[in-house]
Amino acid sequence: MKPRQYKIILFVFIFTGLSYGQTAIEASLLVGVWNLDDTISINSMELSQRAKWDTMPSEKQERILQHCKERKLELTEEGQYMLTLKNEKTSSGAWTYNPGTNSIEITHANERISNQMLKLLNTSQLVLVPEQKSHQPLLISELHYIKTKTSIL
Repeated sequence: MKPRQYKIILFVFIFTGLSYGQTAIEASLLVGVWNLDDTISINSMELSQRAKWDTMPSEKQERILQHCKERKLELTEEGQYMLTLKNEKTSSGAWTYNPGTNSIEITHANERISNQMLKLLNTSQLVLVPEQKSHQPLLISELHYIKTKTSIL
């Protein structure tokens, strides 16, 4: 083999090794307890949705805010998922990270599957973009979470 071929093989080996390592790091960063920052999530609405929000009756805005307040997302190392709302209602299931699409696939207890793309992930912040399943845009298109625990007992 020529030296140039060795360099190409080495580059491919290093690149695939780094991308594999990055995937493992990202998946491990997801594990923990995340609280929704409802203020940032509401303020990051797209302009068209913001216009809808601004003209919405205050009672409806309040119902939506109550649904967002104190929303807690728990992702375990074992792949378990739990979403807890302020009124203590929960949704549970399993989660997996898909590095190819940079998204979390959630399989709910009722076997419904939903996907949320990772827009941002670091040790303290997670921004998820829920999959849009209809032609009507989501009112809140980005869910901004703050990590409160790194592991779940």
